[in-house]
Amino acid sequence: ETLRQSALALAAVRHPDEAIERILAELERVVPYDSASVQRLEGTHLRIIGGRGFPNLEALIGVRFDLTRSDNPNRQVVRTRQPFIVDDAPQHYQEFSRRPHAEARIRAWLGVPMIVGDRLIGMIALDKREAGFYTAEHARLAEAFAAQAAIALENARLYQAEREQRGLAEALAQAAAVVGSTLDLDQVLDLILDQVQRVVHGDTFNIMLVEGTQARIVRALGYEKVLSEPIAVGEKATPIDLFPTLREMIQRGTAICIPDTASDPRWVTLPGRDWQRAYVGAPIRIRGKTVGFLNVNGQRVGQFNLQDARRLQAFADHVATALENARLYRELERHAEELEARVAARTAELEAERARLEAILDNTGDGIVVTDAQGTITRTNRVAERWLEHDLNPEDAATLRQAIAKCVRHHADERSSIMIELSGLDLELVAAPIASPEGQGNGNAVVAIHDITHLRALDRMKTKFISNVSHELRTPATSILLYTHLLRTGQQEKAQTYLDALEQEAQHQARLIESILELSRIDAGRLDLSLQVVALNRVVAEAVAAQQQVAILHGVSLKFKPYEPSPQVNVDTQRLRQVIDNLLGNALRYTPKGGQVTVSTDRARAEGRHWATVTVRDTGIGIPEHELPHIFERFYRGETPQRQQISGTGLGLPIARELIEMHGGRITVESREGEGSAFTVWLPLESAEPASG
Repeated sequence: ETLRQSALALAAVRHPDEAIERILAELERVVPYDSASVQRLEGTHLRIIGGRGFPNLEALIGVRFDLTRSDNPNRQVVRTRQPFIVDDAPQHYQEFSRRPHAEARIRAWLGVPMIVGDRLIGMIALDKREAGFYTAEHARLAEAFAAQAAIALENARLYQAEREQRGLAEALAQAAAVVGSTLDLDQVLDLILDQVQRVVHGDTFNIMLVEGTQARIVRALGYEKVLSEPIAVGEKATPIDLFPTLREMIQRGTAICIPDTASDPRWVTLPGRDWQRAYVGAPIRIRGKTVGFLNVNGQRVGQFNLQDARRLQAFADHVATALENARLYRELERHAEELEARVAARTAELEAERARLEAILDNTGDGIVVTDAQGTITRTNRVAERWLEHDLNPEDAATLRQAIAKCVRHHADERSSIMIELSGLDLELVAAPIASPEGQGNGNAVVAIHDITHLRALDRMKTKFISNVSHELRTPATSILLYTHLLRTGQQEKAQTYLDALEQEAQHQARLIESILELSRIDAGRLDLSLQVVALNRVVAEAVAAQQQVAILHGVSLKFKPYEPSPQVNVDTQRLRQVIDNLLGNALRYTPKGGQVTVSTDRARAEGRHWATVTVRDTGIGIPEHELPHIFERFYRGETPQRQQISGTGLGLPIARELIEMHGGRITVESREGEGSAFTVWLPLESAEPASG
């Protein structure tokens, strides 16, 4: 929620400097820091462009980190594009102990990349004066924040660039309106050519534009009267060095006049151009640089004079602005098209981002509701809509609406949460005000609705578990205290009896504690299996053989009926043996004298898979039908074993089921009260041989 609010706050920023300040301010809400900096990627360097929390911030702004060197952790962030944590920065990088970094007294350091699309634009560095402070969770949050910050910074940069370009376009448009009547380059060139013949009375005219060390004729007029073939306009560029007249105009920056081309050494007569007897030309200059030439030719000697040269130069100076404006306008149009394409692409990206955000909201497991200041719902995602309109009965839906309104109205300016219980559904409502772009609340709020039914169920299970554990541990502990007291105060001839009882109670408590620890390891995922492919018959036969003496003491017949050939299973032999021992122990414990316990292996096919099975069948007291759904619950013991005071913890079967499920299998049971029980362990076969019916 904090990340989402930070993203909304960052999205409202339009200036790069303001974006950096907002990023550093919002970052502190997500990940704690003593000081932090935003660094922009510039080639092979990172440069600090903003910071917060530094005592010498002015000295740090502009500091660059060389990414080709290994004496800074920033290089690792840029190289991997992943977060990087340094527990004690001065110990690993001497740069942190030198000015200007030493003043910040940095110990723990966390760097996260800022990426837009697939382009790395920089990174964020967070500092703490406490060594080893940052964790992987900090890194995950900072990385998620940096992704939003990168987009905000890039958006601000694009927005600023667009504003600057628009300002330039407006300025050019105003200048063009004053200087010329059009900004179209082709039209400007045509107008220049049309007007030049009114300024200087010549026979042929042309406009040349400079292209590096060459000049190209882009417009020509009157040549069709004196040439048998039209002049090549825009085709071939002429090297400027070949013509002294062009070189002189570039060097002097003023017009030249040649009244008689035949007697002037500066003139170069081209083949078929002996009709050119007089010439006047003027450079078109912009800010002291020659960008083109106006050339006028005459067929009569003395046709032009210095006055013509001055008039042509004045015209050239006048049209220079119009020509430059037109050229800039053409470039601007091209740039504007590129910018428009970039803006369109960015808009598409933002639309896609918005669509992705809506998809996330619609597909999240939580309900999301937006309300006005009175708590009236204005928008919902699919989950919330399904609860309010379809899944809940009308009374519960009304209760939910009232809870949403209450949560919003009673805490309009701060986050608030309440929990409600509906029919078969527990919900937690968390409301937060929606800030305006100026950072102030507008009365609207967003409410996240979490389904905490399973959490409440887990809480109830935890309470029940603690109660059961306390009860089960209290009984042997009380007995141990009792026999300890008897040993101290009782008759000495009964000391051995007391010791035997004491040992039995201690062993019972030890088994209980070990079973609880075993379940704890299973729940925490810390119980590893050492799997190997074994013959199932061998494991079962060893377990049966180990229980034969116990069966004899109980007066129970114990038999093993193996399936041949033996099924092959991939199991942890020790854990499988633990399960079989538990099932055998239960069968022998609950089968009266003279009864029979039969253990068998088999192959079976069920649910589209091949299985190996171990069945422990007894002729004991059986399990009542109403108790069958509960026998795998922790600490559950039936009424008959408790009434007959048959020892047990109620944890053996839950542990057995957990262990078998870790192998990808399951345990099933069939039982009739007074007739006996059959527990079957199903294990995936290592190979799919034909199964028995």
